[in-house]
Amino acid sequence: MEFRVLGPLEVVVDGRVVPIGSSRLRCLLAMLLVRANRFVGFDELVEAIWGDSVPANPRPAVYTCVTRLRTITGATIEAGADGYRIAVNEAHVDLKRFEAIVLGARAAGDREAEVLQEALGLWRGEPLADVKSDYLQRLVVPVLAERRLQVLERKLELDVRAGRHDIALPELQELTAAHPLRERLWASLVLALYGSGRQANALETYATVRQRLVDELGVEPGVALRQAHQTVLAGDKQSDWRVECQLPIDIGDFTNRDDELDQVLESLRPSATVPVLTISGPPGMGKSALVVRAAHRLIPHYPDGQWFLRLNGASEAPRSAAELLAELLRTVGVAPAAIPDGVDARSALLRSRLADRKVLLVLDDAGSVDQVAPLLPGRPGSAVVVTSRSELAGLSVLYGGNRLSLQPLSPRHARDLVARIAGAKRCDQDEAAATELTSLCGRMPLALRIAAANLASRPGMQISRYAEDLRTGDRLAKLRTHGESGLAVRAAFDISFATLSPADRRAFSLLGVIPGNDFSASAASALVCCTMDETVEVLDRLVAANLLECHHADRFRFHDLIRVYAADRSREYDHVDAFRRLADWYLHSIHAAVTRCLASLYISSLGPVPNDVTPLVFAADDEALRWLEVERTNYLAIIDYAAVHGPQRYTWQLTDAARPDLHHRYWTAELEHAATLGLSCAREAGARRGEAMMLLALAALKSITARFDESVEDFAECRRIAVELGETGINATAVISLAGMYSESSRPHEAMLAAEEGLALVERGAEQGGGRKIAALLQLGSACLQLGQLHRSRDVCHQAMELVRDSGPIMASLAAHWILGESYRETGDYDDAIVHLSAVLDSEMSHHIVYDECNTAIALVYLDKGDFASALRHAEVAIERSADSGPRKYEAQARVIRGEVHRSAGRLDLALTEYRLAHDVAVKIESPAMEIQSAIGIASVSGDAGFADHAIALARKQGMRLLEAKALIASAQVRLDLGQIVEARAGADQALVMYREFGARPGEEKAVALLARLSEKD
Repeated sequence: MEFRVLGPLEVVVDGRVVPIGSSRLRCLLAMLLVRANRFVGFDELVEAIWGDSVPANPRPAVYTCVTRLRTITGATIEAGADGYRIAVNEAHVDLKRFEAIVLGARAAGDREAEVLQEALGLWRGEPLADVKSDYLQRLVVPVLAERRLQVLERKLELDVRAGRHDIALPELQELTAAHPLRERLWASLVLALYGSGRQANALETYATVRQRLVDELGVEPGVALRQAHQTVLAGDKQSDWRVECQLPIDIGDFTNRDDELDQVLESLRPSATVPVLTISGPPGMGKSALVVRAAHRLIPHYPDGQWFLRLNGASEAPRSAAELLAELLRTVGVAPAAIPDGVDARSALLRSRLADRKVLLVLDDAGSVDQVAPLLPGRPGSAVVVTSRSELAGLSVLYGGNRLSLQPLSPRHARDLVARIAGAKRCDQDEAAATELTSLCGRMPLALRIAAANLASRPGMQISRYAEDLRTGDRLAKLRTHGESGLAVRAAFDISFATLSPADRRAFSLLGVIPGNDFSASAASALVCCTMDETVEVLDRLVAANLLECHHADRFRFHDLIRVYAADRSREYDHVDAFRRLADWYLHSIHAAVTRCLASLYISSLGPVPNDVTPLVFAADDEALRWLEVERTNYLAIIDYAAVHGPQRYTWQLTDAARPDLHHRYWTAELEHAATLGLSCAREAGARRGEAMMLLALAALKSITARFDESVEDFAECRRIAVELGETGINATAVISLAGMYSESSRPHEAMLAAEEGLALVERGAEQGGGRKIAALLQLGSACLQLGQLHRSRDVCHQAMELVRDSGPIMASLAAHWILGESYRETGDYDDAIVHLSAVLDSEMSHHIVYDECNTAIALVYLDKGDFASALRHAEVAIERSADSGPRKYEAQARVIRGEVHRSAGRLDLALTEYRLAHDVAVKIESPAMEIQSAIGIASVSGDAGFADHAIALARKQGMRLLEAKALIASAQVRLDLGQIVEARAGADQALVMYREFGARPGEEKAVALLARLSEKD
């Protein structure tokens, strides 16, 4: 399937254009295609389709349009939280293909014009010419047309530069007539006329356009047009200036820095000032190669010379400014005897010689601003590009220079570089190993080139074997070329390390101990055992030296190979104590954060904080949760590191402290990995309490991942150890968590008994009794809700709320609000239900909650109220979040809600589809509650009494009395439709008795209404 927007809108399938007659569908498709693979907001879609004539209820209308468009075209159109997107291979959309070709054109070198012509050939006329949307024609089409014109301008410039004047002239004359104020076109036309030997016509053309600009805009021509005029005037005039090109050779396989190269070229174009650009980055990042490539491209702009100086700024003996100035003065023809003494005098003479000249000055490997500043020209015309391992921010501050910091290559570009040197076929045959090799090289150009050169010199070696050598051996020692000690990654790092002060060397090395992806200044402070002020100063110096990256506010990280180098160096310092300080800092900081906001789960007490560690203190719940979110992957890395390298106690202690965070955020795979490691280490060390806590973590995890039999076994073993050790808090927590497992597995009666046992243990004096009581009450409230004991559920939740107000965590409060909201919905108190559920969704903590009970619960409230749009909106959010990271039972619940919305609107086929999808999910994840609800939906739409009977039987088996009553109503309705009056009345009578017992008014009203219909049949 192919989509075309660069002209009349077309959808082509197997060479045939698919007709789309509806104007609205064409507007919708056009809006989705120009944003292909990105969500388009609902409001924007409405404006694109209807403009000012918006229907009274646009959401269903948009939904209908989307459904029709899917049917007609077969396109994949996905719904989002507040909009839609078309999911499509961008190679099948002419607009995206056009942009991709243009993006790659600069890398084509001499073929750039040919590539741009290929891109322009995709255009079939005015974009979206037959799409009648004022919004698109006003805001989108002009942008597309302007982009085409920019590409055409570039293509014609290249034609003129290459001497293809006969090709460019006719089109330039036509375009300047159509766009009389676009100076770029006029400049190309002037040069094309001049290049065709029509100098008089070129001068006349310039005079004409200049007068027009003055008359119509009151401005003189811009730089490009004036330069074209000067070129014509200058003709072949010669000068006695000695032009020198000192640029090193441009490497033939330079690749994959296209964006950076464009930025360098743009920054160094001649302007009204002296362009100064600093390119910085860690050693081995390809700074010099990029500069040389750019300098060769800029030769036409700086015809008076291209000078290249090595400043040796990163070495132990950087060249002085006086020495560099003397070399430059000799370059411009000053006799050695005439070179003055002193930096200031030499600098002034150089500026004088460079005045009104166009010279490109490349200063490679600068060490400081003081080394560079005296070399800068004073007058516009020349340009300076500097490479440095340091940031040299002073050049920007003092001289307005631009800065570019080089980062590692992308995975694809790194692989391409290896393929160019080691052989593309070789990489294709061992794709996975080639990808691993680029990762082992940190995607650093120097390391990639060395590795690829080593492979090229050993054609018989498999890439996988070489990658294994790097992975298992001394990686830095192996990343060197044979017989050439200068071509080695370690040697490049050694030069930078040697420039650091002793304190900075120690800090840099110890930071290599950190196993996580990044770290904060606070973590670094604990590691190096310095004050925060001292640590921040050290980190700033390491960032300035490009040995460390500050990638976000107060977040630092190493380049991969520099991390390996720092870790190797750490053995020269107190690395064992450093890791102990770091692990203790994380342990006590996690404990503080979890205690602040997640204490509804049991949290082990810690011993006193070590004297050399200052953990964080959190002033607010949201602050604590944000910190846990940021540091999660880092503390997991420390758990892994401790399991292998020790001390192993941190494996179970950190897992225990972080257990509530991982549990609430549904990081199930990570929690299982950490707890399994912790359990193994605790058992190996004979740490029985640690063993009990890891069993508790695994049991709770298996509960929320539907491995209920394993969960029961782990809880039982945990309790045995807890009783043996006299750990009352662990024992009570295991019982209360067991209640949660029974609720998860749709066994509310057993959940109620376990919660009541947990309350009894708390009353007998369990450790952390306050938090345990809140947790037990919440589990009891949830169980009572499923059993239909609505008033008891409310009573125990209100008790929990009172305890939370005194000292409980906010997450417990949110859980209570959810249960109360569900309870009020069942009794028909919809406004109260919305108040409680909104308290969760509107909380500042809502974005930290993965469990999506509240979105599905409030969707059900809106469904019962008849507000189908709001119900559908919340259901869609639940499905999206479940797909991202949450339990799939909420996807099933949301699909049931979507089914109810479709059923209420008479879309029975769509409703049945949603119910069946929900049923499939429920069976797969072994969720009886959702299996019952989806079976009720299927029975209601299909009229299949078998599904209703299955729902009743399953609800009775699980003891889920509230769902049993709902299934009885569904069965009675189906049997009424089938004419089975006696059976229908029996089911409705049972449901009525149960609903009255529950105090569930909406259910009671349904039963009464159904019985009234049955009476009419008598």
